[in-house]
Amino acid sequence: MSVRHTVKCWPENFQAIWDGVQTYTVRNNDRNYKVGDSLQIEEYVNDIWETHSNLEGEPQNVFKEGYYTGRVMGATVVHITPGGSLGMPLHICVLGVQVWQRNLFPDEKDNSLT
Repeated sequence: MSVRHTVKCWPENFQAIWDGVQTYTVRNNDRNYKVGDSLQIEEYVNDIWETHSNLEGEPQNVFKEGYYTGRVMGATVVHITPGGSLGMPLHICVLGVQVWQRNLFPDEKDNSLT
């Protein structure tokens, strides 16, 4: 039986998968992924620290909380390279994915992903 997993993906990797250049995603295997599972891949900008100048012109670190961009892809896991293979740590896996749905913005809702 296949399972649907909702996962975050940083913008650089998200765009590469979106464009079809990257056909895999490297994941922490904390969900027992299986071939045939569906992924709802959500673009996520990670938490960052930015440096800005304060009123005196001195650098000041400002925390910027992460956020979802609203871009979402639906994909199917078509191959799994398990942890322990190719020198990878045991808790990491590489999922070969086939994208079947791309949504640009949250207002372009597609119920096939829900």
